[in-house]
Amino acid sequence: MFLPKSLQLFLESDKVVKMGRNVSSDLKKIERDLGFASVAFKDHLIWHLNAKAKEESQVSYAAKDAFVSIDIFRAMENLEVVGAPVDRPSRFIEKYIAINNKYASERAKAYGFVVEEKMVRPKMWIKAVINVTEVCVPRAFIAGEDKSLEALGQVPFHIMVDLAYHSLFSRKLRDALFVNDIDDEAMIRSYLDGLPDEDPNKMTFDQLIKKRPGWVLKRIRRHDSPQPVEVATEVQALFDTYQDSKCAISGGLPLFDKRCKKVASNVLETMKEGHVSDPPGVCWCTRGTNSIEGSVHQNIVRKFASFNASPALTDCVLVDYRLRHNIQLGSKNRYGMTYRSHFSPWIRSKLAMEWHH
Repeated sequence: MFLPKSLQLFLESDKVVKMGRNVSSDLKKIERDLGFASVAFKDHLIWHLNAKAKEESQVSYAAKDAFVSIDIFRAMENLEVVGAPVDRPSRFIEKYIAINNKYASERAKAYGFVVEEKMVRPKMWIKAVINVTEVCVPRAFIAGEDKSLEALGQVPFHIMVDLAYHSLFSRKLRDALFVNDIDDEAMIRSYLDGLPDEDPNKMTFDQLIKKRPGWVLKRIRRHDSPQPVEVATEVQALFDTYQDSKCAISGGLPLFDKRCKKVASNVLETMKEGHVSDPPGVCWCTRGTNSIEGSVHQNIVRKFASFNASPALTDCVLVDYRLRHNIQLGSKNRYGMTYRSHFSPWIRSKLAMEWHH
């Protein structure tokens, strides 16, 4: 067993109280492999549950021990996620943060506390005023500053950092495109309203979908608005609001460049023509999504690309493929099982007619 020197000193220290369960074998390994008998564990008490309880405190400890893990989980669940980007500085005032240049995966350039949030333009990009207390890379440049950290003087000092709006734009675009099922959303809202005030999961629906979007989207059905004009109008307003917002990650460039604005114009035209909206009465539509690229489009290319077929043969092949695809998919969606029979509905119709006669 190899342990860092700092951890060995921690284990040897009698100034730190250690608590645990089923630790007798671990203590023996530490004493055997590291060659020291920990002073901190010299007077430890090992109590087995199958032994006869002699003290009421031991019984109480065993009963409470079962709830320790869930209490730790609930406490940790309410803590801020480490490494998550600071989207709204107002939520992080006086909190200790790491300052990176572009990507959070890189080494932090500095550390400090969020002091103030400044809205440069209404509903546009935001700047955060940060009190830097520790500089890790003195020659690093931070977005929003034209000087290196070492040129800004001795810590502590204040800097103003631009915050990107691409993640906020993505969330709002998602909400503009997809409409939540009314019954499913009402069920989740009812669940949240029924939680007691002291429950750590007590929050509004809007707070929940921001904090745990994956949990919500697994329990709620969504569809594209069947009204093309409504979708295009909402997305147009979203584009107009955010397209000129400055992106801190790209060094102050607008969120939409010239090429992106041209693509956005084509996207809006596609929405107005109804190619994005779900057809009325269809329970599950994947038209226009990435899911059909691998399961349908590429499947057709692999099977029929070598035919060099004429338009007439292509039409016949696609008709047969559509029949087989719908039968197989319908079996999975309706009955939850893989279809293992023929693909001739005429045989089934003939048998049905003979049965009635």
